[in-house]
Amino acid sequence: MTTILNWKQKPLSHTSEIYHGNKVVGSIKENSMNQHANGLINGKKFIFRTSGFIKSNTLIVDGETDKIVGNITYNSWMTKARIKTPEGIAHWKYDNPFNTKWSLKDDNDLNITYSRSNGIIKTDHQNDLLLLTGLYISQYYRRITFLMLFVVFVPILVTIINLIINNS
Repeated sequence: MTTILNWKQKPLSHTSEIYHGNKVVGSIKENSMNQHANGLINGKKFIFRTSGFIKSNTLIVDGETDKIVGNITYNSWMTKARIKTPEGIAHWKYDNPFNTKWSLKDDNDLNITYSRSNGIIKTDHQNDLLLLTGLYISQYYRRITFLMLFVVFVPILVTIINLIINNS
């Protein structure tokens, strides 16, 4: 049976919330200062601890026991990721060129699909850790993309402003 959830992230917010009907069942709150995020879903707490920038890796930690329950490795093109948990390996990927739809699948028939445009998550199996992880990866890639654009465009913008000021 397919479960349909909704998720929302307010503009300029570091928190996404997951809803089942009108009830909040989960959330992810990013801390951009230390590349960590705190997740909560159906009463289970998870911490996503990311290290590295060029070759990033994220450890997923059980928020209650402080034990590592998963590991995320990202590809260089920021279009795919691999999640390793004690249950096996799952694969995350964008499903369209606009990066507004993505999915997470594993070898045990898990299939979770996400849509940014209408904020819908569809899942055939209940796996809270992977459901939350699929949303986290999208937010991680979005944050890295924003950071790269900032690094590229700020010097260009500063140069243009200096040219305008010097020519006035």
